[in-house]
Amino acid sequence: MSTYSDDRHSNYYQHNDRPANRYESPRYSQHRMFSPSRSERTYRGPTPTIPYFVNEDPREFTRLKIALDNLLPRDATQQFKYQILLDHLKLEEALLIADSYCSSPYPYSDTMYALNEQYGQPHQLALKRIAQLMDEPNIKSGDTKSFRKFALKVRALVGMLNQLGDIGQTELRCGSHVSRILTKLPHHLRADFKRYINPLRTPIPTLVHLSEWLEYEVRVQEDNPQFTNSASRDHPTARKEQARGARPKSTFILHGSEQKQTERKPVNCEFKGNMREPTNFCPFCNTTQHFLNQCTNFKILTMEQIDNWIRSNKRCWRCGREHLSSQCTLKARCKKCKGKHLEVLHEVNASQDFTPTPSRLVSADSTPAVNSTAEALYVDRPTSSNKVLLKVIRVILKNGDSSVNTYAVLDDGSERTILLHEAAQALGLHGSPENLHLRTVRQDACTIHGASVSFMVSSATSPNHSYQIQHAFTAKELALGSHSYPVAALKRKYHHLRYLPIPAINHAQPLLLIGADHPHLILPTEPVRCGPLDGPAAVKTEMGWTLQGPSRYLMHSLPSSQCLFTAAHSPQVDLFTHVERLWQQDILPYRSEKVVTRSRDDSEALKTLAGKTVRVEVDGVQRYATPLLWKGNLPQLKSPKEAVLPHLRSTEKRFSNDTCRTAAYKVEINKLLTSGYVKRIKLAEADTSPGWYIPHHMISDSTIPPVPDPHQFSHFQELLEAMVHNSHGAAKGDDSHSAEDFRQAELAALRRAQSDSFHRSGTPEGC
Repeated sequence: MSTYSDDRHSNYYQHNDRPANRYESPRYSQHRMFSPSRSERTYRGPTPTIPYFVNEDPREFTRLKIALDNLLPRDATQQFKYQILLDHLKLEEALLIADSYCSSPYPYSDTMYALNEQYGQPHQLALKRIAQLMDEPNIKSGDTKSFRKFALKVRALVGMLNQLGDIGQTELRCGSHVSRILTKLPHHLRADFKRYINPLRTPIPTLVHLSEWLEYEVRVQEDNPQFTNSASRDHPTARKEQARGARPKSTFILHGSEQKQTERKPVNCEFKGNMREPTNFCPFCNTTQHFLNQCTNFKILTMEQIDNWIRSNKRCWRCGREHLSSQCTLKARCKKCKGKHLEVLHEVNASQDFTPTPSRLVSADSTPAVNSTAEALYVDRPTSSNKVLLKVIRVILKNGDSSVNTYAVLDDGSERTILLHEAAQALGLHGSPENLHLRTVRQDACTIHGASVSFMVSSATSPNHSYQIQHAFTAKELALGSHSYPVAALKRKYHHLRYLPIPAINHAQPLLLIGADHPHLILPTEPVRCGPLDGPAAVKTEMGWTLQGPSRYLMHSLPSSQCLFTAAHSPQVDLFTHVERLWQQDILPYRSEKVVTRSRDDSEALKTLAGKTVRVEVDGVQRYATPLLWKGNLPQLKSPKEAVLPHLRSTEKRFSNDTCRTAAYKVEINKLLTSGYVKRIKLAEADTSPGWYIPHHMISDSTIPPVPDPHQFSHFQELLEAMVHNSHGAAKGDDSHSAEDFRQAELAALRRAQSDSFHRSGTPEGC
């Protein structure tokens, strides 16, 4: 809100009864509906303020418009009003509209007219307010406070529409608005409203009728002592649950089935969640009549509205109740994704971007939330598969006179260096206490109590060269998996690993995980030796040579961990299975005659395909060559030599004067020869062998622009004339076909001719 306390502005407020400025835009003036003059001629109180237009809300714009109409002086210039309007427009779209009228002779009036068309329509205001009412929980029977607030909102809507004049009256008389708003009330209140308006007298109630009845009902409820606020009533089931209290649970989670892990002490995680609420409770409607999954009002909300409701009311993302997601004790799983949340909240939980890497440490900066289960946390990887090699290398840990020979995992994806508790005890490290907050992919949070230590590390191949490890985290609850790499077999399998000094790793139990906080120890110091895509890469670090990446060889050589489940079905399931198989096999050996009987043409076609289909090699690829299917006993195409000889001589005459066309024709003929569609024959063979003539000539394709280079002939095409005579001597011609259509017809005719000995083609001399 801004305040105009300038004396010059105060003088303006004292003269609101002056006539309008002569620069007032007539277009906006006829749409402005000023309320009756109720302003004081003498200033008697604090300076009024003008609200800002921040959100795309018709209610905010209506308030801004009313304030400007009441506070700005009538005789002020358009530029002065326009500047005041710009100072109170904070919405980007509204500022763009205002910028478009900065050079107008009536900038304020034109801008207000455009903003009124965009944000000040009565139906927009009504729909916005009704949508806000529909987003709120239903009014419960006896909840006087919620009912009074609901009545005030309806009254504000009616009053704002009344100020808009005739346009607002249309929205006030709309009966559908009343029907939608009544759905938020209980059944007995809806019945009271119908009795109040008398449907025989008023079949279609308006918003005015609804507002009057709500005011009447509020007065009745305030006078009736039996109406109490439901918020002050405690559920008996909730009190029982609070008396019971919540007990922390301790659970061991074992990763893998073949490696023997030492017994870990349970993580001491204290439960801080809220006490259990009643079983059948809807947090959206705040009632014990149904569950949230069964709430009809909640199901009509969109995902954006659900997300806004959870964030604004600080609700749980799993069950929608008033506690943090990390403190939720929900045990039921979603039927769609098997996640620990209600099915009605599946979409909003699926849209959240959670990190799907449970084997990585993620530090949380928020308030440390803990989990109700105790776990032994493996921070390197799951031990159920060895198909991918991690960078494991032998190192020496040092602290004063103490040293430990062990293995280290070089993990680029870890944000923190981890030292196991056994190594810290062997080195005599104590360090300063520190808590590490871990969060799983399901947002289960747990606090690990440990310490931050510092020590020295050196490579097993160079023990005299040591490196400082600072602020490594150690705790009793952390663990690392066992690793085994058949280095000798991998060297025989992959050529790029044969001559590298990579030590063998057999059942290595690492005690150190070096993370990305010490990049000089995990990054390569030499070019990485890469092999095939399915093979590991050799990496040289400050600690020595190691392997990283997938290995298809390990998928077959190393045994994988298995977890076998045994399930027993009831006898009824087996009975239904056998009956179903019986129905599938109990089919009569009957086939329709239409399916068995084929036509003569179909039989000939199948016979031709079965007898003449051969397998040929085309460009190194084996393909099947199938014969063309033609109907039998077709008339022979006979075109005597005398019929096409004049046209052939005419073509030769045209080619003799055009060298470019002659060269293009030669290229086309060579293409047919190369493809095997035609072949050259001797003149004597043409007189003794059966065949026919295919007259043709060259045309220029108009769709391809001519090329200046005379050696490029892409715009010439060979055209087959429709001058082929059948056995009855009738000529067929069609000038409506394009050059490409005739070319396809020519190739089809040449393919058909391959079934005979050969054919003749009239070719100009010299081509």
